[in-house]
Amino acid sequence: MINFSNIVLEKMAIHKVGNKSKAEKNFFSEVLYKPSASIEDKLLKYFLSPFKKLDETYQFNAPENDTNTLFNLSKSFFATKENFLELSQRISRHLYDQSKHQNIKSGEVFVVHFTELLYGEEMVEAIGVFKCERKSEFMQVNDIDSELLLNFQNGINIAKMDKGVLLLNVEQEDGFRVLSIDNNYYDTSYWLLDFLDVVHVQDDFFHTSNYLDMVDNFTKEVLAPKMDKAEQIQFMNDSVDYFAKHETFNFDEFATEIAPEPEVVAELRNYRNDFALNDVEAFSIAPAAINNAKRKIKNNIKLDNGVSIKMNFTNPEESKELVERGFDEDKGMYFYKVFFNEEME
Repeated sequence: MINFSNIVLEKMAIHKVGNKSKAEKNFFSEVLYKPSASIEDKLLKYFLSPFKKLDETYQFNAPENDTNTLFNLSKSFFATKENFLELSQRISRHLYDQSKHQNIKSGEVFVVHFTELLYGEEMVEAIGVFKCERKSEFMQVNDIDSELLLNFQNGINIAKMDKGVLLLNVEQEDGFRVLSIDNNYYDTSYWLLDFLDVVHVQDDFFHTSNYLDMVDNFTKEVLAPKMDKAEQIQFMNDSVDYFAKHETFNFDEFATEIAPEPEVVAELRNYRNDFALNDVEAFSIAPAAINNAKRKIKNNIKLDNGVSIKMNFTNPEESKELVERGFDEDKGMYFYKVFFNEEME
């Protein structure tokens, strides 16, 4: 979806943004930063690596109302390519104005203008905003006279991005396309909602993710009172399996395949209205969204005696055939019977 092979770092500014609620001071550079070739290579890796496998796409919220700060700043710059330093300072000021929670950390902000970025089949330019909040301690060893001396310092760990966004100059009339990274979740509204003010692009990835989230919630809220844990996991198992085996989604086919009982199909049809999916009957399935769902869905049966049974998501038919639930009249307790050939290390 996105390719950085030929990307060019055109301009770059570095600022420091504090926490407004604590009245911390900012530091806005008055000149652009021009990195050497070796430093630029390291910066590009730091800035762009987290985005290479990103599938979730956003767009600016309500661009037609001229109330979205970043949309307006981006639109103006892309139109003229002028005053990048001023743009970077205004973006940093906007970020500072959103730092209203006491837990929001101060940090260095890198604002970058990129060109020659391949998005799909289109070569586009982008504005990148990257905020570094966490510092790591590192040790230096210095050779002085006849001995080696140690020195400890704090610095930016370029192995992991804290917060970053790429504002792509594509689909402007629809609020551009926005890719976001946030690895510090102390305030979930600060980055995506307050600073960026974005909403999801309703593409195949969005629909696939939403349907899988909907089925997960349906299982927990509607089916849980009338199904045991193994049956609930099996229902989710079958749902994920449907998405994995098909290239396109059709609701009627999906509902009939995972829930042969008419009453469950009816409940599922009604429940999806709460997810605003009643008008989404068919779409192309996004494999990346399936992988994300598998990581989020819990497939463990935790029992009150400390025993935990992990169900198999890779082969739903085996899970169905090899685990049985029953009730022992003599002990007055439920039990699970698990069939296997050999114990694994």
